[in-house]
Amino acid sequence: MVGARILSSLLMAAAYAVPAVGGILPDISGPLQQLETVRRALRDELWSIAARHADEAAKNRQNVLAAHQMKLEALAAEGKYAEMLSALEAWEEKSDVFRYWRAWALAKLSRTEEARQELQRDFADERIAVLAHRLLARLAVAEGNRAQADQQFRLAAVLVATNAPLRAENALEWAQALETLDPTNGVVDAIAVLRVEKVESAGPAAGTAGDSARLTLADLLQRVGKEAEADRLRLDLVDAGTNTDERVFVLAACALAQTAKDPLKAREFAAKAVARAARPELRRAAGFRLGFVEFADADAKVRSRGVAHIRALVREFPDAPESRTAQLALADALLAAGDEAAAAEEYRIFLEAYPDTGVSGDVHVLEGRAWALLRLGRRTEAVGTFARAAQIAADPADRDRCLYKQADALVADARYAAAAALYGKIAAEEGGLAARARFAQADALERAGQHEAAVGVFAELAEGKGPQAAEAALRLASREVAAGRPGEAIAACTRLLERTDVTDPALRGRALLGRGRAHYRALSWKRAAADFKAAAALLPERRDEMRFLMALCAYGEGREGEAKAEVVQLLAEAKDKVLRSDLEFWLARYDARHGNWLSAETGFVEYAQACSNSPLRQADAFVRAARAASARSEFARAVELVSSALKAAPHAPFIADALIVQGEALLTLARYEDALLVLDRALAAAPGAASARRAGELKADALAAMGAGDSARYEEALIAYRALEANRGDGVVSPSDQIVISYKVGRTLQKLHCVDEANAQFYDKVVNFYETARRAGLWLNDEACAYFVRAAFALADHYEAQGQVRQAVNILKIVAAAHVAASAEAERRILAIKSKGGD
Repeated sequence: MVGARILSSLLMAAAYAVPAVGGILPDISGPLQQLETVRRALRDELWSIAARHADEAAKNRQNVLAAHQMKLEALAAEGKYAEMLSALEAWEEKSDVFRYWRAWALAKLSRTEEARQELQRDFADERIAVLAHRLLARLAVAEGNRAQADQQFRLAAVLVATNAPLRAENALEWAQALETLDPTNGVVDAIAVLRVEKVESAGPAAGTAGDSARLTLADLLQRVGKEAEADRLRLDLVDAGTNTDERVFVLAACALAQTAKDPLKAREFAAKAVARAARPELRRAAGFRLGFVEFADADAKVRSRGVAHIRALVREFPDAPESRTAQLALADALLAAGDEAAAAEEYRIFLEAYPDTGVSGDVHVLEGRAWALLRLGRRTEAVGTFARAAQIAADPADRDRCLYKQADALVADARYAAAAALYGKIAAEEGGLAARARFAQADALERAGQHEAAVGVFAELAEGKGPQAAEAALRLASREVAAGRPGEAIAACTRLLERTDVTDPALRGRALLGRGRAHYRALSWKRAAADFKAAAALLPERRDEMRFLMALCAYGEGREGEAKAEVVQLLAEAKDKVLRSDLEFWLARYDARHGNWLSAETGFVEYAQACSNSPLRQADAFVRAARAASARSEFARAVELVSSALKAAPHAPFIADALIVQGEALLTLARYEDALLVLDRALAAAPGAASARRAGELKADALAAMGAGDSARYEEALIAYRALEANRGDGVVSPSDQIVISYKVGRTLQKLHCVDEANAQFYDKVVNFYETARRAGLWLNDEACAYFVRAAFALADHYEAQGQVRQAVNILKIVAAAHVAASAEAERRILAIKSKGGD
């Protein structure tokens, strides 16, 4: 902290040309406009950017001192102490400020003797001498040399005798050093130092340093049993109100609330702390103090208010030690209502708030949280929580249920082999879940790629009796369909239908449905429709679903109008909400395929609203609606729809693509800052190279668009475009994409006034690349052709403007010979140039 204060003082005095705290460093003035970027970068803690721009600013002789000091600030913040020394040596600056910086860097590099030698030389500027003494004191503290530390702090105190803030700051560091050097007697010695330096009477003139010193003195007095004197100092700080530093005020008020004997006074002090606290750590200290003071009150209303206060604080600060059984009831209610995120948070707070009461080990709590986590897609956490619940469960049924759900969570987390092993363990115990676990084991084995083992288990189950046997047989058939062998699936379902022991209408109906799906996959639309019709007779509750599947068969046969009419009719008659949603979704997709964007958008939104209990499906529908909105140039609407998708399923696997849709819309709306934020999220969530490339290109486009207002953005855009351009030949960037990216590199170079480099880029990476790709027989899309023309025309414009008409004509001939839409324009321009006397 002391080093940070020194850095701040140096920066304020040297870089910002305003007085340092207490005037510790000289004012260095000069034209600072060139330093604005450095100043902003330091403020935003962009150290490397600050250092680079400081080098640029230093090229102006009037800015040299300020720029060099700001570079040292940036290097120090990055911990680049060796680079600081190298810079100081290169600059050959001999002033006190730079000598001090050199000593500071040497100390950070543990080159203590060299630092000490530098600091022991005389400093002409007393303000730098103060810093030197304090740094020497710090070196002495690190070596355990109290006498040397005392001497240096004392020398510093003499130099700042008339500067209240610096005197208090020096005294505070001195007192802290005494405590560090002598844990036994250091408290008494520290009190003595603070009193000698008169921090208790320094008043507002001492500023934040004085406030901190008085609070420290109060705490030390409290430790030696002088509570009354300690409270007097704290009360002075609180009575000063906003004249007291926020942190000091809050901590002093909290301490007074704790020591007050009168409950009303205690609440008054705690309330003052809450009202003043703004920073999170202070809000935590003040809020908990007020909550516990209220909870200890005899008044029922005040106690109730305290309970509510603490509950809110527990949610915000989960380490709070309170006991509220209502919290568990709230978590259960949230889970039952489908608010898994809030429920998971309540369970988490409950578990953390009661680590030693035994309640946290309750199966009910752990299982409830695990269910919430699983539904939220936080599968790894769900696995661990179900496992903990199973470990403590005394009832075998509870244990098996938690183990089964643990295995389900493993499946959801794509840890299929581990899930199969756990299902197998449950099946081996032959409890009530044994048969289901055996089937689930086979499913997990198949997902794990252990196909032979999975088929073995399914086949074993299929040879048995009961519903699991039929399920296994149907699963074997589905496996054949998934493997691209619908014929084998049809045969398997047929064998199941021919079995005399499979008499249950529901099972036979599902077998017909499975065979119908296999026929559908084999493009046997009529046979598929016949099976669906037969299944409808055995599954009357799914009759409307079968009608829908038969409509899909009609669509497959090319009878699109008939299929749509049937779906519309079915939508008017069907009662099942899930099916109605599927019908609406199909109609929306139908409209999208046929370019009916408004109708498609409306259908997707209605579908999303209807399936609010399925976050992934809801999010997918919102994203599709957003694409439809963009297609009809309603970009603000597209942004809104993607936001709805993100709210519905923030961890959806397609979230990167959704963010890209939103980023494109924001770019079109010229909301570049918003687009950057969205595209950064897309890059972080991108599941593959293609999504990452698209998000990266859009981000670069946003940066380039922002360059008109801030040229530094052009530099960022150029870096981003070149990173994309460097991925040539990686299988993700097509030749067409390569031309587009390369053109954007050239265009950005133009914006940066790198004319020669831009022209070289246009010629080599766009025009020449386009010709080479065409000669190689590569297909190039319309966008690539357009950017080829833009690059060629940009080159022609440049050469013509320079009077190099022959070169301009040569470039235009390339476009004319390319047989693109702009070839005629190129020919016209060639004639125009020649008519002016160009050759």
